[in-house]
Amino acid sequence: MKTRSIPTTFALAAVVWVSIACSESPTEPLALNEAVLEPALDPGGGAMVVRLTDDGFLLPTADLQSGLVSVHYNSAAFVGGFLGCELPPFEGVVDLQLVNGPTGKVKRLFSGSVWVRVVALAGFPFNLCGEPIAEGTVDIHGVDHLVAPGVFEGARGSFASNGMITRNADGSDVRLHHTTKLDGSGGFPPTGTVRLN
Repeated sequence: MKTRSIPTTFALAAVVWVSIACSESPTEPLALNEAVLEPALDPGGGAMVVRLTDDGFLLPTADLQSGLVSVHYNSAAFVGGFLGCELPPFEGVVDLQLVNGPTGKVKRLFSGSVWVRVVALAGFPFNLCGEPIAEGTVDIHGVDHLVAPGVFEGARGSFASNGMITRNADGSDVRLHHTTKLDGSGGFPPTGTVRLN
């Protein structure tokens, strides 16, 4: 695996929030999300519903108890280019549904197939380009709530993925149990559960 320099934790934190938010960027929404579908009004409360795909999904989760970090993403080219290293080829689709409420609040619903790398918390983020403890494809589902479109400070929500991935030490299958809670604190990486059984 070819490895080049890795940016600082601060730079990685910035790209995480930008990539999670890329579908709502007012400058280039169609360039990042070409599969935008027609908006529809929700008859239940006057909300505007927009469905699209997020081609820059990236979600790290730190588990302080297990000492592990999981990094979920749907584009190896996107993440590898940012980190400056080659990652296993993977391009998945994450569907994103935006529910823009009449009060200005936004609920975002995520679902799709992503690649996950599990590494030790002790070396994060510098160990992301090395050999992970385990990696593979899983389905992820999540929801978060923004106080206003494009405002990610104070976001609250949760994400979960569970599935069989490969333990790289011996090539065996191992089950990943993952949850992330966004509590509005903006901590990086967000804390949650990352367990391999």
